[in-house]
Amino acid sequence: IAHAWRYRDYLIRAFNDDVPYDQMVREHIAGDLLDKPRMHPTEWYNESIVATGFWYMHQATHAPVDVRKDEANRIDNQIDVLSKSFLAMTVSCARCHDHKFDAISTADYYGMAGFLQSSRQHIAFLDREGVIGDTVDKVDALHDAATSRFLEALRSGAEPRDIRMADYLMATKELRKGAKDTGVILEERGLDGERLMRWVQALDDSATDARAHPMHLWNAVLKEMDAGRAEADRFPDARNAVAERLASVARDEAEQAAE
Repeated sequence: IAHAWRYRDYLIRAFNDDVPYDQMVREHIAGDLLDKPRMHPTEWYNESIVATGFWYMHQATHAPVDVRKDEANRIDNQIDVLSKSFLAMTVSCARCHDHKFDAISTADYYGMAGFLQSSRQHIAFLDREGVIGDTVDKVDALHDAATSRFLEALRSGAEPRDIRMADYLMATKELRKGAKDTGVILEERGLDGERLMRWVQALDDSATDARAHPMHLWNAVLKEMDAGRAEADRFPDARNAVAERLASVARDEAEQAAE
């Protein structure tokens, strides 16, 4: 039988991968009709359809004299193997009479025979040029390279962002005091206006009231300054503490992304 080794290898992989029995039954009987077939682990072609090679494993005669009789015998053998394998009973004897002790009639037999007779057997090329697996490998390589570049950019960008963080924190303090116009602050410190507004909005967020929030300490100092209860020399310590906390958050996110 041509390509019988493919079905053999399919069984070996299925047993090694602990494929559930009900899944194997579906693949054997109608693996070409599954909505979500299994894929080959390395070559990425349709693995489930290989199981339909089961239907080729039947008795046959080379160049039979009576073609119709040979077809009937071949289908009878397929029904016999199917029923014994998956129904644990013999159905092929209903070819000529109703079962004497089981609820299997000749109508049931020829219903199955009609299903098999109307099914077409042919050899299909699942990956004619052998390119599916190579293409998947190339896509994986591109994905890994892009991920590596992204993580490297994330790591390298953490420190400069921390350095500029101090300027944005001090700018939010000046804006809150209203001592200088926004345009003057941006020009003096060389900051981005849109980013500064996001810092202002973030510090106005009530979520910073929670002690676990990275910006809690800074916002608390600003509020104390507004109320006249904090000294200006507390700003450097608060700024450094916030910078360290946010840098730690950035490193944690980078490590989680790498995993």
